[in-house]
Amino acid sequence: EVGSELIKSNLDAEPFRHLCVRPTGGGKSLVFNTVADVLRGVTICICPLLSLGADQAQKLLLKSGLDPLSITAFHLDELSFSAIGKLKAFFESDAYPSCNTSIVLFASPQAISDRFKPFIQFLIRRNVISFVVVDEIHLA
Repeated sequence: EVGSELIKSNLDAEPFRHLCVRPTGGGKSLVFNTVADVLRGVTICICPLLSLGADQAQKLLLKSGLDPLSITAFHLDELSFSAIGKLKAFFESDAYPSCNTSIVLFASPQAISDRFKPFIQFLIRRNVISFVVVDEIHLA
């Protein structure tokens, strides 16, 4: 229900905000991973704990049933500047618009506001961000 509202709002080009509050194990990550997969483009998931973001990126990549060609996850805090350069080149290439891949970037608040702020600004200028999630906000 929550996921379908988010997808419909995005497809209708309506700005939206939604708060998803569920108990541990209640499917919050499943909701935003599914929405990210449907919307394509880049989803930024801000996780207040580095280990949580790394764990979620790993789980998303290993989750059964996801086509590895349809969704890719990175933990921004763990990427080198060389890897960021390769991602930028990918987004600037002719291959990106025609690829059918969702990219989920997990990041700490510090990464998006400090070290990788220029990369986030690059993604904004390229208009490739489809969805932004703040996960586990109570831990911030």
